[in-house]
Amino acid sequence: MADGESAAVGGQDPNPALAPPGGARRRVAARMAVQLVGFIVGLGLLGWCASVALSARNREQLHRLGEAAWWEVLGLALLSAASIVVTGAMFRTALLPVRRLRMIDVQAVNAVASVLTYLPFKLSALFRVLIHNRRDGVPALTIGASFGAFGAVAAGTVLPAVAATLWRERVDALWWITALGGPVLLMAAMVMAARFLSRGRVWAWLEGLAKGTRPGRLVVRGAMLERAHEGLRMVASPGAVALGSALRVLDMAILACRFLLAAHAAGQVLPTDQAVLAASVYLMIGALAPMGQLGVREAGTAGVFAALHSEGFVVIVLTVSAVETVTALAMAMAGAAWLKVGRGSLLAKGAVVPGPLAAAPAPHRSV
Repeated sequence: MADGESAAVGGQDPNPALAPPGGARRRVAARMAVQLVGFIVGLGLLGWCASVALSARNREQLHRLGEAAWWEVLGLALLSAASIVVTGAMFRTALLPVRRLRMIDVQAVNAVASVLTYLPFKLSALFRVLIHNRRDGVPALTIGASFGAFGAVAAGTVLPAVAATLWRERVDALWWITALGGPVLLMAAMVMAARFLSRGRVWAWLEGLAKGTRPGRLVVRGAMLERAHEGLRMVASPGAVALGSALRVLDMAILACRFLLAAHAAGQVLPTDQAVLAASVYLMIGALAPMGQLGVREAGTAGVFAALHSEGFVVIVLTVSAVETVTALAMAMAGAAWLKVGRGSLLAKGAVVPGPLAAAPAPHRSV
């Protein structure tokens, strides 16, 4: 739990005045119900994908998969592990302008969180907040700001590729111009806007506006405005934004290679441009899935590419996801062991509590 959260005693809040009102409890219950329904729908979509993959028309591909060479299976596992590592590096990069955490610790947290992304209730985000707040001493709102910075950079990098896919429906010169030039323009605009808003006079003006209203005074008193300033500093760092965007491009390239290798193992001929298109759609659906990505990204990607390729494409998608899941579980167990989950030190505040860096974005060290 975050610091300051009241503890329940005997199943009741010790201070009735702090208990959430009935309306708030109903809204929380409704949101949880929506999350659970969405997760069940995702499982249903995954079942549909499996039924299509196991149909008679895909029997030959399944036979080929059963006879896949060891190097194909190992290659898919290593590429899946590389994707998880790259994502962990992205989270660390987003936080780097204001906090510097050890790469091995961030990777351990990311490994466990990568499995939790399959589940509803935002368990992945909650786990990251819990560990980095209690173990590494990073304020919860700072972690939340890093989520925003991560999401902005990731979306700004992938969205142009998705837009180019919907526009061109193939990889050609205009696709590359949009997919590569779009992120450059978006990242530059993001950095310039953040640097402008975080300037002393502009930020002082924004802070004055906030203090002039009752909700704004509550925000200031709760340090939310200070953490919002940290979030601006994260996206005002050209080095952090450029590195985060480059890591996302690398992740897309690795994912495209995973699709190519899975297609080869299934005996399908998948053109490179189709693999690149599949990677961009697969990443974006997984990132936007609000109730856990299990089943949603598989069905979405297979549905988008059924017309472009064939119904057999679902076999490729499920192969990519299956190997990723097994790899993520193995890495999550290693990460949990590093973090000593379940052995009393998970919530122990720290061996190392990183202090804030200078207000201005610091030059990057290698990640």
